[in-house]
Amino acid sequence: HIVGKRGDTRKKIEMETKTSISIPKPGQDGEIVITGQHRNGVISARTRIDVLLDTFRRKQPFTHFLAFFLNEVEVQEGFLRFQEEVLAKCSMDHGVDSSIFQNPKKLHLTIGMLVLLSEEEIQQTCEMLQQCKEEFINDISGGKPLEVEMAGIEYMNDDPGMVDVLYAKVHMKDGSNRLQELVDRVLERFQASGLIVKEWNSVKLHATVMNTLFRKDPNVV
Repeated sequence: HIVGKRGDTRKKIEMETKTSISIPKPGQDGEIVITGQHRNGVISARTRIDVLLDTFRRKQPFTHFLAFFLNEVEVQEGFLRFQEEVLAKCSMDHGVDSSIFQNPKKLHLTIGMLVLLSEEEIQQTCEMLQQCKEEFINDISGGKPLEVEMAGIEYMNDDPGMVDVLYAKVHMKDGSNRLQELVDRVLERFQASGLIVKEWNSVKLHATVMNTLFRKDPNVV
């Protein structure tokens, strides 16, 4: 993406910034090295490469996500009771069947979606999470697990007749806003790093329980 077809993209950047750009060959590890006689040219080339990478990252499918898993046995059992009740009451309704329910082992709260393009970026993500833990997560949590409860259902659409996703709302048991503060600060840190594209300023805490994308038969509307 940076080199371009027949090297055209790299050559254009080199010509316009009066620099030389060395890029590792495919399959080789290493840094992109920019050299030039003037500092401003090197900075300009670096900025343009960063923009190219950001554009490329936005076009790629997500590879990882940050989340809290909600797969405690008690939660799974409660979810399965919810599923049984819905199917008992609504199985005759159009589009409602067992295939659109979340796997109880995969119940989770998503913080953000990531596109990690190398092992180095995966390691960077791990290190950043550890930094978050040391710098503010321990302070917010008091060094103890945050106790939450799932209660209430909402849908991901303004029109109830066109709902694809149903989710459970999650609240702190003590009524505080600590969980929301924690995930928002984690999101802010990853957005600042460029690993998460900034699309919103706050995390919408939700646990998906039903999603039509889970449907086993793709021909069913």
